[in-house]
Amino acid sequence: RSEILLINASKWRGGDLVRQLAANRPNWRFRVIGGDGKPFPANVRVDPFFDGADFSSMYRNARVFLFPLGNEDPCGTGRVVFEALICRTPAISTDRGGMKEVLPPRWLAPDDNVDTWLELLDRTMSENVGDAEFERLMEPFDVETQLKCVSDAVGDLVRTKEMQPG
Repeated sequence: RSEILLINASKWRGGDLVRQLAANRPNWRFRVIGGDGKPFPANVRVDPFFDGADFSSMYRNARVFLFPLGNEDPCGTGRVVFEALICRTPAISTDRGGMKEVLPPRWLAPDDNVDTWLELLDRTMSENVGDAEFERLMEPFDVETQLKCVSDAVGDLVRTKEMQPG
């Protein structure tokens, strides 16, 4: 696993970040799935958007997955972050939205400064993350836990409605 992966270069200026990272690390291999129509450095391979059932093939050669958020403050977490974790691929993202609920602090960038991302990438590329860590990260999001959350929320709504006068 040797590639640094970004999916959708058009979203949240991810393509611009990859261009800067690739220019600063010319010996590293980057892969972008879904380009933005602008040229990339020679060490970046651009593939079309993935259209298939087995998403794991996108992450097969990925050493790190990038999920920059630009200036956005999303209310949740992108599905691709969970895909990366399921495929045992560390995900680096911006410390916004739901990212701090999913990713460890060492994989979160406080800003979109390219030097910050280079530092995170350098550290994460040399890190050996074991299966136990990925399992720990995914544990709060397993099916049983999520079904219990939904069931509890529905139960609370029903009890509240039952307590309201007529």
